[in-house]
Amino acid sequence: MNLEAGQKFPDLDLPDHTGRPRRLSELAGGDPVALLFSRGWWCPKEQRHLREVTALQNEFEVAYARIVVVLVLGTPDDGGPAPGHARDLPGRARGLPALMGDLPDGAAHLTFDGQQLLVGRAPGRRLMIDARCVHGVPVRGAYAHVCALTDPRAALAFDQPEVQQVRRDALAWWIGLLGDALICLSTLAVDEARYAGAITVTRRPAPWSEDPFARIFPGTVVRSDRFCPVAPPPGPVLERYAGVAWPGGTFKDWSGGGQGNPARPRA
Repeated sequence: MNLEAGQKFPDLDLPDHTGRPRRLSELAGGDPVALLFSRGWWCPKEQRHLREVTALQNEFEVAYARIVVVLVLGTPDDGGPAPGHARDLPGRARGLPALMGDLPDGAAHLTFDGQQLLVGRAPGRRLMIDARCVHGVPVRGAYAHVCALTDPRAALAFDQPEVQQVRRDALAWWIGLLGDALICLSTLAVDEARYAGAITVTRRPAPWSEDPFARIFPGTVVRSDRFCPVAPPPGPVLERYAGVAWPGGTFKDWSGGGQGNPARPRA
């Protein structure tokens, strides 16, 4: 599409997230339109951006305006749709209204109120955790060192150097120091882009003062019966785009439609 300033924008005719053909003029309904182009739901940055756009829908309605998002999925000339885009993902991830509150595959919600941990919806700060830590046979009487705050503003981008470094330290010596006492370890995520802390769960008390994640957010020890054994990642830290709390998730083998190697991880 080659457009010049002042040229009339074409009336796009494309399928929506349900497969129904829709025209841009139909979606606009005669109102002003904010037309956005996205490379797909597979990208965590795009997920974050679209969630922010969704939060503005009420403001647009008050101003008698509309939001339209076009996913750029490729053409036959360039080899067809790029694998792993929105239309290749589960239905819940395709529609813009469904973005708010969605959980990536491989993630679970954990609520921390400063004193206790609950899985799912409960009073407190709701964060994402590697789902393997809470889906399985739990270890009773475990010790959870939660390096996180209840303040919703306490978060950093996952690509900040200090976040990268504490994960490297966890792989380099923290996991080895814990040995067979370790039950599971996971970062705590606000969303696909923001780090809110980490949790280390053990069978017996550990040298919590050595926890590298406590360098960012202070730790609180909580007794819990909810956490399940998960083999620690062998390392090193490898960035990926799955939107799941580190070290959870897997790489997708889009060519064969199956699962690839276990991720050693993104977030």
